[in-house]
Amino acid sequence: FKDIFNASSKQEDRCFEYECKVADNCFQWVFEDDQGEPKVSLFTIRSHTKDFTMEFNVGKSELTIEMPLTEKEQELLKFVGGKFVNKQNSNTNSKRMVFQKLDEIPHNKIMGSAFNFREVIWRFERKFLDIPFRRIRRGEKKEQERLAFDDLAENNREVLHNLYQKMQRFTLASRPFRRFERENKYIALAPLRTEPSRVYSFAQSRARLTPDGSHVPDKLLRHSSSTGGRYKEMEYTLQEFGKEAGLFQSIYTKNLVRNSNYPFSIMVKTAQGRKSNIMDVGYGVSQILPVIFEIISSGKQQRFLLQQPKVHLHPRAQAAFATLIAKLTHNKKSFVIETHSDFILERLKYEIEEGNLSHSDVGILFFDTEKQDTKIHQINLGEDGLPTDTPPSYRKFFL
Repeated sequence: FKDIFNASSKQEDRCFEYECKVADNCFQWVFEDDQGEPKVSLFTIRSHTKDFTMEFNVGKSELTIEMPLTEKEQELLKFVGGKFVNKQNSNTNSKRMVFQKLDEIPHNKIMGSAFNFREVIWRFERKFLDIPFRRIRRGEKKEQERLAFDDLAENNREVLHNLYQKMQRFTLASRPFRRFERENKYIALAPLRTEPSRVYSFAQSRARLTPDGSHVPDKLLRHSSSTGGRYKEMEYTLQEFGKEAGLFQSIYTKNLVRNSNYPFSIMVKTAQGRKSNIMDVGYGVSQILPVIFEIISSGKQQRFLLQQPKVHLHPRAQAAFATLIAKLTHNKKSFVIETHSDFILERLKYEIEEGNLSHSDVGILFFDTEKQDTKIHQINLGEDGLPTDTPPSYRKFFL
């Protein structure tokens, strides 16, 4: 992002857009700089069917729907916030209506480039379909407005019914977007994780996921106080990795005040059986813990973007990480991993040879710098786990 952003010469143009088109559907993002990180300033969805054209703008906080509407239907929609914009050079009865002031959508629903479209549609249905009509009838609006709407609805029940069906078709048409949003959510973790602390307080707790993993201590605290099969399975997986990597036997939290969760410490039972604060063990433990705990505590079918998970890990631990990844792919979890580690690649080769991972489920994108440009080579793996069709520079990088 920084390279693309800083390449722009004009200050007012320092942003970039990304657009994806599939059939008659289009997604568009506009990113701006936020202290060196990309921030979504505008997110637009456009969809076209035989009945209507729909466009939703997050940055502008408005929803535009274009569909054939009678004058009576327009009157009804005006009562629930619809504004109509004239279309130029149009001989059809399609009307473009704009619903604005959707600002009540919580900001935490707009996280990076992953926009919670289901939340938007749910709020649209609540605000502009069935619920508003009932609220007006119950007199929650101004009395004069309520009576006017009652008269209009009473005399145009068939019109109201047809309008309701049209709007329902619109929300049904949004399902592909909901599926897109559900299937393309990623958890992204930064290449350097947060510094460990000897003591964690309530003020340090993080409810939301953070790229540097600063939310993990609080998440680990909640996990430590939970019971049930899923938590036991997570604990077992964490311990199994720690032993395989030669890093620790177990990790747990220790409350420092009786009958209170905070403050607390993260304790590590080392491979030698000694119990120590996380500050007093190898730095690799605190760097890999946010990565490992996040990927084992997430649900199935989750996708991850992991940058340099090998940081501060010795070769055995790097290889153990690759084995854990191979196991978790059986839970339909998928990973995009940026790494320089030959040990991770060699262990994946071993897992393929042992039949624990399919060679077709793993691919390598090798970035090769040529003069001022970077060429990306797509490298597949054979049934023996060995890379095929590698460029000469591949083995100059991975010795």
